Amino acid sequence: VKKMTVYAMLDVVKKLEEARLDCKLLALWLLI
Repeated sequence: VKKMTVYAMLDVVKKLEEARLDCKLLALWLLI
């Protein structure tokens, strides 16, 4: 159960990182 929780947290972190990258790209696109 604990291992599943760790994997779930890693998955959430990965999604947040991807979302943050999308936000950066959007911000750069808006600045151009």
